[in-house]
Amino acid sequence: MAGYHGNNCDKTCQNCQSVTCVQKTGECVGECVHGYYSPNCSRRCLDDGCLSCDRIAGTCLSCKPGLFGARCGQICSSGCIESMDGNTYCGFDTGFCEIDYCRAGFYLPTCAANCPRNCQVNPIDGLKYCDLLSGECSHGCLPGFFGTMCNQICSNNCASSYLTSSTNSTVKVCERNGYCRDGCVMTKYGNVCEKTCLSTCNDDTCARLEGYCLDCDGNQIPRCRTAGIIDWMIDWLID
Repeated sequence: MAGYHGNNCDKTCQNCQSVTCVQKTGECVGECVHGYYSPNCSRRCLDDGCLSCDRIAGTCLSCKPGLFGARCGQICSSGCIESMDGNTYCGFDTGFCEIDYCRAGFYLPTCAANCPRNCQVNPIDGLKYCDLLSGECSHGCLPGFFGTMCNQICSNNCASSYLTSSTNSTVKVCERNGYCRDGCVMTKYGNVCEKTCLSTCNDDTCARLEGYCLDCDGNQIPRCRTAGIIDWMIDWLID
C-alpha cells in the first residue's frame, strides 16, 4: 500500500515526494518533499531558508521565495518585481532578480541600487525610472542638472533660469549635455558659457562660439572699445 513500509506495512513513509518508499528500509523512492533530506527524508535541510537540499549532504540546492545564497540566508532586493504569486525571486548564486526589470526607482541586475536622485519622473505615472544596467535617467534630469546620471549642475552662466516648486528657489537650465540652450549671461560665451568674451564691445556681449563682438570684426564702429585706438593708429601711419 502506498505510503507505508515494514514487514506488516505498519510504518509510514516519511516526507517522500512520491509518497512511496522501500518496504524493508523506508527509503523514499524519488525525491524528498521540500525542506527534507536523507535516504528516508526524515531530516530537515541544514538551513531554514532552503527550499530543497542535497539528498545526502543536506546543503541548499534552492531557496525559499525572497532568499538566495549558498545557505539561503540573503534577502532578494526589495527592488525586484514581484511574481504572479506575490513573491520575489532572485538567482541562487547571484541574487539577480528573476524578472528582468526592476520596480520604479531601482536598477542593476539585483535591482539593489537606487536611480539617481535628480532623475525626472515619468509624466504618466509620476514615478522615477532609469536604465537597468547603467542607471541613466530614462526621462531626463530635474531642472538645474545634467549628465547621464544627472549629477552635474548647470552652469551659473546659463542665461535661462527655472523656479522650482519644491524648494521655491531658482536654478539654471541646460540641456542633458550641459549646453546652455538659451544662451549665456553678459560677458560669457561657449557651449556651457564657460569662457569670457573678449573686451571689444561696449555692451559686454559676444558671439556664442567665437567670443568676439561681430560689430568689431573688420571695420571698427564707435561702440567698439578698440575703435579709437585703431583710428589713432591709422592716422599715425598716414602722417
